[in-house]
Amino acid sequence: MTAGSGILVLYGLVSGASGTAHTVTFSDSAICTVGIGVSYPDLTIKVGETLRFLSYNHHDVALLLAPSSGIHWDQCGMEGIPEEQLATIWAATDFSATSASEKHYTPPTCGNFYIACSIGPHCAYGQRIKITVANADDGDCASPCVGSACVTADSKVLVTSGMVHDVKQAPNSGYWGSTAPYDALTVEIGDTLLFRTGAGYHDVATVPTEADLNGCDMSKMTLLADWDFSSGMTSVACNSSSTCCAGSSCGSTCGMSRTPSQQRQQVTHTSYVPLVVDLIARQDRSSS
Repeated sequence: MTAGSGILVLYGLVSGASGTAHTVTFSDSAICTVGIGVSYPDLTIKVGETLRFLSYNHHDVALLLAPSSGIHWDQCGMEGIPEEQLATIWAATDFSATSASEKHYTPPTCGNFYIACSIGPHCAYGQRIKITVANADDGDCASPCVGSACVTADSKVLVTSGMVHDVKQAPNSGYWGSTAPYDALTVEIGDTLLFRTGAGYHDVATVPTEADLNGCDMSKMTLLADWDFSSGMTSVACNSSSTCCAGSSCGSTCGMSRTPSQQRQQVTHTSYVPLVVDLIARQDRSSS
């Protein structure tokens, strides 16, 4: 699967299905994105080693400057990071809207580097990472770069050799949405799929063929779950559909969910899935 909010579900016919619940989550492929529960663990590298960012044009890569008080992440607000408190490594315009762009950053010296997306509340929601750059001999860092001096033309060169580290999300975020890769799933009839997402930004729908899925052709989609941003309740479009949130699978309020009954189906492409949806939070409108 390429990056994007799509997943192919294959139904198996293994005997003795146990009704297992499967939480849909990002694949193991690296992506820089935002989502409830998505986080980026601290990373330690050596001087001269490179960071690789894969992302889209609704994210940027910014170096947070040292705050006058508190910690670096205190500067992450719901409206973004103040411009005077960051140095841009890669702007949103440096990334593509249609495919994940690869950008590199090689910290020029040893030291601690606090890197985040400065757009909207993305940093506050967890799209951030602390990078510790150690000397090759693991000696003390005597002369770390400071502020915008840490972002140079040489530090942004796309490298073709040497050690390159993916900036990679922690595994098993359990989040549905964002520009993230999802692996195909094989489940047994009677199993349940759990999609955890934020109201007003992502829905859950099926399409009749794998070609439609790969081409992101939604002209024949069947809407299974959708919510209103303002209220967090199921949307008007969903409430007027016989397939959307069938059997109260979306719950009537945030966090409620149950598994609906499902007819036995033998399919190779997902046209309907046994569904339970857990709406875990409403995101700010400027998040993705």
